[in-house]
Amino acid sequence: MGERTKYTPGTFSWTDLTTPDQDAAKRFYGELFGWELIDNPVGDGVVYTTAQIGGKDVAAISPQPQQQRDAGAPPAWNSYITVENADQSLARAKQLGGTVHAPAFDVMTVGRMGVIQDPHGAYFLVWEPREHIGASLVNAPGAISWNELASPDPQASAAFYGGLFGWQTTAMEGMDFPYLVIQNADGHSNGGIAPVMPPVPRRTGSCTSARTTSTPIWPRSPSSAGRRWSGRWTSAWARSRLLRIRRARCSRSSPGISTTDRRRRPTAAQAPPP
Repeated sequence: MGERTKYTPGTFSWTDLTTPDQDAAKRFYGELFGWELIDNPVGDGVVYTTAQIGGKDVAAISPQPQQQRDAGAPPAWNSYITVENADQSLARAKQLGGTVHAPAFDVMTVGRMGVIQDPHGAYFLVWEPREHIGASLVNAPGAISWNELASPDPQASAAFYGGLFGWQTTAMEGMDFPYLVIQNADGHSNGGIAPVMPPVPRRTGSCTSARTTSTPIWPRSPSSAGRRWSGRWTSAWARSRLLRIRRARCSRSSPGISTTDRRRRPTAAQAPPP
């Protein structure tokens, strides 16, 4: 467990959920993790809900933008990475083959951000902190503890993010599939990169499932009916007894699909770093 007052550039520092049913998400996650939820009106009838544990910010829940709903985008947890300069980071991402989906913009007085899609399709956000550093509590029950990318080409992804954030990656030994552990500029573990696993079909049903386990098992990137994720950053949450949340997307026309990979993930005692 650790309280944070700042983050080294290149460190995962914040996450928020965009969802078409904000109230339902607040009930679900509030009960699941024991979050204290604080509604913050941000204009135009939009409310940004901050989740806290013991008065410390850990995450947020916000309504999904209408254009994303119209496009059929599913609810998603967004991963934010701290940078010194958001504009320069976006420019560098483009040089490395990434796509800038939202130019850098100010979020009132709390920070500056931008939206990037890496060369293999995974979205992430860069955060230039001002009044808001990101999560002020990590590696505690109900707080973020690890970030992982499922990539069709882990080595190419490592090269992209290494060029953008200065990350170093180390192959974890003893795994039956390649797994790269990310280290940021100060040498702390900062997440991982794994190959995309093939989906396993199942009956049409609930798109979200959860179970408790005493083994550290981290979320896998699923496939969706009719569309394959080329990669996605996911966040894992620490609990007294770790909870695995397997997120799946389904459609009325095709069977739901989820992953059933139960292989052990690396522990995240040092992630995010101080």
